Amino acid sequence: RLDRVAGFLRLIELCMSSANQIVDRRVLPIERHRPFAMAERFLEAVLEKPRQLPAMKVGEFLDSVAEASSVPGGGSVSALAGALAAALGKMTLGFTRHRKKYEKQDSQLLEHQRVLEDCLDHLRHGMDRDADAYALVVAAQQMPKASENEQQLRALRLHQALEHATEVPMENALLCYRVM
Repeated sequence: RLDRVAGFLRLIELCMSSANQIVDRRVLPIERHRPFAMAERFLEAVLEKPRQLPAMKVGEFLDSVAEASSVPGGGSVSALAGALAAALGKMTLGFTRHRKKYEKQDSQLLEHQRVLEDCLDHLRHGMDRDADAYALVVAAQQMPKASENEQQLRALRLHQALEHATEVPMENALLCYRVM
């Protein structure tokens, strides 16, 4: 939930910073242009229908992925695969650490276990973060484009959303790499 709020606050910051660059208040009043429409749609989506993909039962998640819907998609599934790998690694280390034969390596094994715990936690949240990032792309695509100013603002928002939508899977991929 905090990741979604942080994403929303980032979106508001982006809206405010670029609205002044693109919208000339003398030509197009900010109230009529509604530069915060994307942020409003994002907040509505977060408040109305919290995803919480990691909290879903396995069967529900699989059914959700199989639906003719973009979310959850490949990024969320990849984050889940990485989280499962981290969980299995953590389980294996849990068995190994308590064996007498590995007592001398306990501090190293404990450090590896901490890394896996951290990755597991971040990848668990990465499932929702990826879905939320894609929701920003969809919201940007739905922005009005009747006037030249609206087209410019829409193009900017779409660029920002697409950039963010590539950052999240990259972060998840780096976490998966750490798991290995």
